[in-house]
Amino acid sequence: MSNVRFVDASDRPGLENIIREIELKNIACKVRYEEEYAELADQMVRNTLGKLGFRLKSKGTLYLHEIVTMMLNGDIDEAGSVVKETYPEIAKRNNTTAEAVERSVRVAINNYWDNSKCVDCLGNIAEPLAEKGIIPDNKETILNICSSVSEKLRKKSGSLRKELVEEIVLS
Repeated sequence: MSNVRFVDASDRPGLENIIREIELKNIACKVRYEEEYAELADQMVRNTLGKLGFRLKSKGTLYLHEIVTMMLNGDIDEAGSVVKETYPEIAKRNNTTAEAVERSVRVAINNYWDNSKCVDCLGNIAEPLAEKGIIPDNKETILNICSSVSEKLRKKSGSLRKELVEEIVLS
């Protein structure tokens, strides 16, 4: 194996250099993983919203994309903060009001629920509601979408982490 190095225990500077090199590789791996994870999350949110039937160019869907991405990245601490924290934050980023963000998201979600595909995509969660003609509120829909994306992302991120670790070990 070409990556194996034998160092004499008395060669303290050599050992320190190897340890420093390993630490730097570890940091580089973490940074790269975080970057690739964020990119993967962004793609998965966009793909999921598209598959669910959201109009990807509508403001509400763009805001929804930001909300779900913020949740996946841990920018929102708890589910109860979805409306309280995110709408004002997204409004600030997009130079609008929290009310306008909420309204756009609500319109996107209402259009989504008018689409028959939503029952198939959200399965058990959507079926009983659709039968009663009830449209869940923004928060419930956002959490369901986030849960769906999160599950897929968890599976993909495990293989991403494995690939990066193998790459570092082999370099």
